[in-house]
Amino acid sequence: MQAWEERVKDREEGFENGARDKACQTAHNLYDRGFSAEDTSKIVEESLETVRQWYQEWAGK
Repeated sequence: MQAWEERVKDREEGFENGARDKACQTAHNLYDRGFSAEDTSKIVEESLETVRQWYQEWAGK
């Protein structure tokens, strides 16, 4: 039973990671197009703090 529960947990984590990766990719596209961090956080449904951190990382590149 434990192995099955671990597989379910791993699958859920995979979905969460995939959704976050997609949100980050979309946020990067919005950043490139000049969207504010506030607007982007609403669109990709991530916290403003997270989006601001991403924006700072991308501004440094």
